[in-house]
Amino acid sequence: MSHAGYILVAVHSASAAGTSAALFYLFTYTLMVLGSFAVVGAMGIDDEHPLSRYAGLGRSRPVMAIGFTVLLLAQAGIPTTSGFIAKFQVIAAAVDNKSYFIAGVSMVTAVIGAFMYLRIVMAMYVVDEGEEGSSPIWHWTTSVVVIAAVSFTIVVGLVPQFLIEFAQDAVPILIRG
Repeated sequence: MSHAGYILVAVHSASAAGTSAALFYLFTYTLMVLGSFAVVGAMGIDDEHPLSRYAGLGRSRPVMAIGFTVLLLAQAGIPTTSGFIAKFQVIAAAVDNKSYFIAGVSMVTAVIGAFMYLRIVMAMYVVDEGEEGSSPIWHWTTSVVVIAAVSFTIVVGLVPQFLIEFAQDAVPILIRG
C-alpha cells in the first residue's frame, strides 16, 4: 500500500480521528520523503536508479547513510519514529471505525513495505568485496534538508503529542471551512 493508501484508510473512517490521522500522516511523511529524495538526488539523477547505486554508501558516506537509514526505517513504520506514530494513528482510526479488514490489510502491507525499505538499507551496508556504488554529489543544502528531516522524524517519534494535538485542532477548522 502506498502512502496515498494509508491516507485513504484514515479518510475512510469518516471521523475526526481519521481526519486528524490523515493530516498527521501527510505532514510527517512529507518531511520524511523530502529528506529521502534529497539523498536520492545526491546519488545522481538519471532514468535508471538501480539498488546497486547505494552499495557501500555506509562505508563511503556514513553520515549520509545513517540519515537515509533513519528516514527509510521511519517510512517503514519502525517504533520511535514519526512514521510509526503516523501508521499507528491511521490503523487506530480504522479500528475505531470497526474497519478491521482494512486495518489488517494496512498492517500486512506495512510489513511488506518494511522489507522493501530494508533492501535499500542492506545495500548501503552489506556489500561484496570491491563493490562500490555511485559517489554522491553532496551539497550543504542537502545536509540541511536531511538533518532537518531526520531530527523531525526522531523528535516526533519520541514526543508526538504536540503534532497530534496540532492535527486534532486543525480538524474543526477544515470541516467548518
